[in-house]
Formats: sequence, C-alpha cells, structure tokens
Amino acid sequence: MKSKTTLKTLMLPIAILFLVLSSCIDEYDRFTAYEDNSLLDNFFRTVQSYEEKVILDNQSISTIYTEHNAVITIPANAFADLDGNVVSGEVEFTYLDIIDQSLIMLYHVPTISSGEMIESAGVFRLSAQQSGVELQLVEKIKIQLPSENPVDDMRLFYGKESENDQFDWQVVSSTGSELGWEQVTINEWSIPDSLNGFGFGYEFLVDALTWINCDRFSNIPEDEQTSVCVSLPDEFTNKNTAVYIVFNDIKSVIGLYGDPQKMLFCDSYESCPVGYGVTFVVISSRDDGTYRLGIKETVLEKDHEESIELEEKTIQEILDILGMF
Repeated sequence: MKSKTTLKTLMLPIAILFLVLSSCIDEYDRFTAYEDNSLLDNFFRTVQSYEEKVILDNQSISTIYTEHNAVITIPANAFADLDGNVVSGEVEFTYLDIIDQSLIMLYHVPTISSGEMIESAGVFRLSAQQSGVELQLVEKIKIQLPSENPVDDMRLFYGKESENDQFDWQVVSSTGSELGWEQVTINEWSIPDSLNGFGFGYEFLVDALTWINCDRFSNIPEDEQTSVCVSLPDEFTNKNTAVYIVFNDIKSVIGLYGDPQKMLFCDSYESCPVGYGVTFVVISSRDDGTYRLGIKETVLEKDHEESIELEEKTIQEILDILGMF
C-alpha cells in the first residue's frame, strides 16, 4: 500500500451499511439486510467532516478552488427551485471532492459501470439549497480537475443506486444534448495566486447536482476477468460488514456483496482482472459497539477466493489505515 495523506480526524460517513449482528439466524438470513442498520450508520456519521459548504450569490459567477486543486466554476443564475424558477439571493452550495480510494470506500461509490470496471481520475458530489430547500441546476457547471498525466479516453459518469442497492456509475450520453458538451477534454487554465499560475488536466461540464465521476473504462478482455470472493467467519455478514477490493496501481475500487448461495462476499459482475495487485479491505461493526478491520494484499488469480482475518480497531485507527489508500 502506498502512503498518502492521512484522513482527517473523525471524517466521512457512508450511506452503505449493514447491521448489527443477530444471534439466532439461519444460513440464508446471514445475507439478508435488516432495515435497522444504526450501528455502522452511526460510525460513518461520526467520522463525517469532508463535505465543504460555501455561500454563493446566485446572480453572480462563482469560482471555487477545492482542497485537491480542482476548480468549480458556477455561472450566474445557475440554480432554480424544483418548479424551474431561478432563485435570487444567497444559495448554500455543498461539494465533495474525492481523489483517494479511501473516500471511494467510505462513501460506497465503487468504480463499476453496468458491470464493467472503470478507472477514476476524480469523484465529485454537488448539491445546493436555499433556506433548507433543495435546488436544481439550470445552467451547466464547469469542473477543471488537475492531472499530471491526463489520458484522452476519459468520460463523464453520473452515479446512482441500482435496483439491488449497489451503486452504479452511468456514462453520460450525448443523446438529446448539445453536441459534445459532455465530453472530457484536456486543457490548461490559470489559477490566481498560484506559484506557477496555471493548472493542467481534465475539463468538463455537468448539468446535474449529483454524484459525478471523471473515468475511463478499464476494457479488460473477457477471458482475463475472474470472479473474486472473500470468506469470513460466520459472525461477519452483509448485515454488519463492508468488503472492498482496492487496486494498487490504478484508481479503482470494487465492492463485494453477500452471496446467499456461496455464503461468501463476491464481486457481483465477476469483472475483476487476473494478475492485478490488490488490497482487500474489510470493515465491520460488532454488537458490543466495537469495530473490526481486515487488510490483506495479494495478486488476483482465476476464480480467486480469499480468507481474511479481522482485528479490533478504534475509529481513528481505521481512518488512519484507510488514509494510506
């Protein structure tokens, strides 16, 4: 695992998660989530502190420079109420700027698009409110995402929960859109007060307040893809445990989910590439209010199955370890 900036103290929740252990359950109940999942939800709420909020004047152009040096440019009159009426005055704009795999895990937005693995250059989530009421976007926002080595096949994706509650990234289509607006381009831009005076990387427009991802398809040949499953002791189930595959050399994270037939946590799409170095990450709650973390590095093989041991960790210890991704 390559060392990166340690996660902020007590940050980042995730709307994933599963549940407290139940003592008497049959085998197939182990992979059936209950509605009450407060234990892990409370853990992730406790560590949330990454979203940023700014107050904007909707009648003026606004430019935001994020912690990771991305630039978000919002045109005048960009926000309207849900009836389509452009609002006046101050707007509370909230944004999340993710470049590390740690936050992809903690926000449970794995890099999968309709069953295909994708590689992320950066993830954003945007929202806006006025007086506590949600607003919609009626003018396109420009995002400039720095990259030292940009590639020319990046595309724009919007995120959503799928029918089986697994997060999915959907590529933005040009159908019905202004020709080419959704394409990701490589550009240079000026940065006020910057040491070198300019930024360089990806530039794209978005027309929705949602999850946004600048990605490219991994294009792994079908004969080089494999199923991957993780075996855990019986008390670790999809009710109380989240399991991820973090790729060591590309910006991809795959979520593993409870398979009631195999009684394992598995990649639902069997789309993982053989021969890639990865780190398995397992986060779990216990009914006594403690937490467990499992970390294991390996190289993916055909029909890969991994057994992982978990150790008790504090909240801060978990965040410090995840901050290495």
